[in-house]
Amino acid sequence: MLEQRLQLFETETIKGRPIERVAGCLSEGPGEPGKMGHFRGIPLLLMLAYAAAPIAGQEERDTLEVFFVGNSYIDFNNLPGLVEGIAQELDGPYVTAGSHTHGGYTLQEHLTDGHLPGAFGADRESQRAWDLVVLQEQSALATATDTATGQLGSPDEFQDAVRGLATVVRDLGAAPVLYMTWAKKRWPDQLADIASAYQEVGADVDAPVAPVGDAWAAVIGRRPDLDLFVADGS
Repeated sequence: MLEQRLQLFETETIKGRPIERVAGCLSEGPGEPGKMGHFRGIPLLLMLAYAAAPIAGQEERDTLEVFFVGNSYIDFNNLPGLVEGIAQELDGPYVTAGSHTHGGYTLQEHLTDGHLPGAFGADRESQRAWDLVVLQEQSALATATDTATGQLGSPDEFQDAVRGLATVVRDLGAAPVLYMTWAKKRWPDQLADIASAYQEVGADVDAPVAPVGDAWAAVIGRRPDLDLFVADGS
């Protein structure tokens, strides 16, 4: 199922542009132990970069303006900055990234706390509108993780929040993208439920799902010597 989800990703589009397949990046190069942020950034970056790739023969590089909404899964290792840096080394568009994060926050909290309208405007260096807004849910699907069982929350609250935020994002003239998180180290089998929750609501709101969790699992499967997790197993 994991490989099927990665393969499906290549058929998605953002704003009418095809997304490059993520799976190919997983076997290129040995990587470095401890560089968790780079593995987080590469699958998402490939999706963002090729969504606005220059038309053949076009010499000037486009700029893709991307805003991240979530929690420490975005803030840790400065994922927006990593995406900007990786994009600069590729042939696709430059990426200018902004973010609004709170530790442990759910998307429902982002939707209801009233901060987002100001954040969307305050974190932009130019007057250009954001092209993409990346939405990342709390890792246990909108609930505090039970450290004994690691049980995930019901996807209903998460999916309702995505529906509300997708409307907000589109009212800005941007396109929503869903950032699928990975399963925690102790409960790898939960990835199927996490992926299902993201894919279901992604189809409902017509938003592509960046399969970061799937890419994470694929890297672990192919490079078991890499420890991508922090001390608490996130």
